[in-house]
Amino acid sequence: MTVRENAAVLPDGATPRWSRTTVLFDFDDDMFAAAKGEEVTKALVAQGMVPGCSPVGWSTFGGDQFAQTVALGWVLGDLEPLPGTGSAALNRAVVARVRPVWKELMALPRAQQLARINAMRAAALSCEGDAFEVLKGGPSR
Repeated sequence: MTVRENAAVLPDGATPRWSRTTVLFDFDDDMFAAAKGEEVTKALVAQGMVPGCSPVGWSTFGGDQFAQTVALGWVLGDLEPLPGTGSAALNRAVVARVRPVWKELMALPRAQQLARINAMRAAALSCEGDAFEVLKGGPSR
């Protein structure tokens, strides 16, 4: 796996295209803009697991960030807010919203955890389906 800055300029409304072997990040992304030290590593892990499918130029918050939060918690073994994504109140609300999904995931046998994580990641990389719904055990497209 490699990591590099996403320097591609796509037209507004274009759906991002992601690589299975390269984590692309953007310094303008809120998760990276204010990240320092260990937060940069956490942001890269979250972005690598769930790169995000919001069309270029759209400002959204929801399923991708929820899936990133759970995926980061799964990797780290502890649920915590994403770096640089908002106010303390928003971060608490996100963690409260995703905690039941994280707990359910962590209670599954390891093979089932991996199956859900892999399905979530496939949905996120293809931008087909909702990565958070897939992580919750919902259908992927």
